[in-house]
Amino acid sequence: YRIEDRLMIDEILQQDNEPTGNNAGAIVNQLTMGIMSHQALLVKLDRMERKMNEQFRQVFAMIEASNRLSTNHYQSMNTNIRRFGGTIEGAFVVQRGAHRDRQHVEQHLARGEQEPLLSQNPRTLIELWREYKHGIDGRKPAEQFTMAERNSRVGGVKQKWYRRNVVWQCIDRLVRGGDTAQVAANKIHQAYGYNLSVTEIINKMIRDKSTGGHPNLR
Repeated sequence: YRIEDRLMIDEILQQDNEPTGNNAGAIVNQLTMGIMSHQALLVKLDRMERKMNEQFRQVFAMIEASNRLSTNHYQSMNTNIRRFGGTIEGAFVVQRGAHRDRQHVEQHLARGEQEPLLSQNPRTLIELWREYKHGIDGRKPAEQFTMAERNSRVGGVKQKWYRRNVVWQCIDRLVRGGDTAQVAANKIHQAYGYNLSVTEIINKMIRDKSTGGHPNLR
């Protein structure tokens, strides 16, 4: 007989003296009942074994998933630590610096002064120049930022200021040479193209800065 996908073979004991009559029928009935009970027990044991194996597989799968999650968290923690200078202490230093920057901005607002922040995404070079000379949306002109304000991490000011400064200095130099801001912006577009975004122009100007700037803008 079969239990699920297993073939089961029971041993039949040989009797020394063959039974006769009613005794033979009783013995056959007893053997039949015994075999059926034995088969039922084997079926139960087989099901228990399969259930236990399935539970073991589930437990092993959970352990493996937990190990993968722990590894990912550990790698993320190491990555973050490296970003903050390689130590947990470095992370706290960065956090304290950002907190001081935020306090500095709040002090400006409390005194009724213009907020020393830069816009997110100026669309044109003229808009970028206006941010430098006059400020955008009531913010402080970038030209008037103190060194501390230029290096502030609030709103990403530090990175924005030093990237945009290549454009500001170029336009400022051309304006001091007699051009208007619009003419200076056109010269930059003539050098790098009219189909580039402000960000793409900044990237190219930063690249050319190491060789003295674009020949047409010197």
